[in-house]
Amino acid sequence: PVTLSEQINKVWTVLATTKSGVDGSFVLAWDKASLGRHTLKVSAKNRVNTVEAPIVTRTVVPVLSISGPDTAAPSTSVMLQGSLTPAQANVTVTISRQFGSGNWKVIRTTKTNKLGRWGVLCSVGSNKLAVRYVAKINDKVLGTAKSPSLALTVR
Repeated sequence: PVTLSEQINKVWTVLATTKSGVDGSFVLAWDKASLGRHTLKVSAKNRVNTVEAPIVTRTVVPVLSISGPDTAAPSTSVMLQGSLTPAQANVTVTISRQFGSGNWKVIRTTKTNKLGRWGVLCSVGSNKLAVRYVAKINDKVLGTAKSPSLALTVR
């Protein structure tokens, strides 16, 4: 067995357990990772020995994604969607748009659902040029996160 543990108030708490493969490989899924700093260790045990990896500190930060189509017709709207990880409900997502090399402008806001997912219909404008969208959160509990920009060609 291979175990992932976190130190909380000087006490080690097991977060996840798995078994290693014949070649010694393993994957430990930490599904309920919370935001913030975590002191972690991995240990493996057989009938004779216990081996522990060095203790590490890792910070879990929010990650925001965005997706949508590559192209759209002028004067139409497109569905943009994405997700927030770790999943949090009712977080305000702000969508900004940029035409060509112009300034970014906030065009919509929406909220995440209980799975951390969001979706919103956004206009693409009437001119045949490149449009970029970005999603952002600025939450007092989660902090800030910004998606990569999504490029769309209006044709």
